Amino acid sequence: MKLSKLIDLINNNNIAIYGKGFVAETFYATLQMRNLEKRVKYFVVTDKEKAYGTIQGIPVRSVMDIVNEKELLICIAVHEAIKDDIETILLELNINSFVWIHPYIVEMALGEVIQHHKQIKVPKLIQHEASDNYALAVRYLAIENYYRKNDIGYDVYVKVFSMHCEVETARNRLKRFIGLIDDWDKNGYREEEDILIDENYRRIEGTHRFTLACYHGMEFLYCDIYPYSDHYDVIMKGGANLSMRALKNSGLSISELNALEQANVKLREKWN
Repeated sequence: MKLSKLIDLINNNNIAIYGKGFVAETFYATLQMRNLEKRVKYFVVTDKEKAYGTIQGIPVRSVMDIVNEKELLICIAVHEAIKDDIETILLELNINSFVWIHPYIVEMALGEVIQHHKQIKVPKLIQHEASDNYALAVRYLAIENYYRKNDIGYDVYVKVFSMHCEVETARNRLKRFIGLIDDWDKNGYREEEDILIDENYRRIEGTHRFTLACYHGMEFLYCDIYPYSDHYDVIMKGGANLSMRALKNSGLSISELNALEQANVKLREKWN
């Protein structure tokens, strides 16, 4: 489905945002950019015990509370790691009017892609990473754990991502990442899976693949390039930008923080 079709659906329906984490918050922010936030009737969660309070003044409901709602479009706003589980829940409840909105968020915020499948040198991308951003280092440690070069990378990954989502979601994300590492190990770089950047070489999506490319010494990657926008910071939160100050509040030990510092140095020295 094209973004224009999704916008039409939102314009012509009340919507419920399924989720209340980073993706849900980002989606709501993109709706505000397009003056569509008034279409949101509920935020929805699976666990009835977590169905309380409001977000942005909008009530949080359990999925069981909306089963009989008519003309309500469910916008699934969660990470891919748990998207299939939520779709299964909805179908079992005979709720068929839903769409996973994660693939549309970047275009909603930044506009249409301006270049598809552009070959970009990896050092060029590394140069545009802030020195105090440990997003790549967290993933780098997990890759090293896969190759048995450390035994803490997986734990660090789960602890860090649990700052922005449920622990179970963080674990599911790790499982998907291990699957990606395993696929790369067996089949190499899949050049059809583009990294998303903007025209100032700022990373948007594809951080796991980008880190794998760095680890394996790739010279270039294929990227989809979006226009520069002041809305960039709206979609680049959560695990995308991780300062050492933020990491110190994540429950990591001193040795784990030191390991991240060393991984960050390795990444940058590799491309100097």
